[in-house]
Parts: sequence; C-alpha cells; structure tokens
Amino acid sequence: MKPRITRVTIVKEGDPLFSQYGYTIEIEDEAAGEFIQITDHQDSHKITLNPEDWPAIRAAINKMVKLCK
Repeated sequence: MKPRITRVTIVKEGDPLFSQYGYTIEIEDEAAGEFIQITDHQDSHKITLNPEDWPAIRAAINKMVKLCK
C-alpha cells in the first residue's frame, strides 16, 4: 500500500478551507480511467478534464491570461 494524493484545495491565504472563493481539484475515476475534476466552492460548478486534453487547455488558458489587460 502507498498513499496517493487525490485532492487539493486552493483558497486565498488566510481563508478557511470552506471559503466560497476556493477551488477543489480532484483525481476521480468512475471505472473508465482517471480524470481531473475542478469544483468552484461558490456555486459548486464542476469542470471535468481528461489528462490528454490538459496540454491544449493549459496553452489556451495561458494565452488568454496574457491577453488580459
């Protein structure tokens, strides 16, 4: 047996884990292979990503962030 990290919670420094402005990032598996699920604490909206899609999504997000003024 060995431990696996399957959940990370991101909140602003000083905020509690249940902060409405936080996010939870989890590795999920519903018997069809592992995927990433991101949950927005404020509205409980979820985004599900397949690992093979991440490089293209990350590149697009990074490009759009650079275009923000």
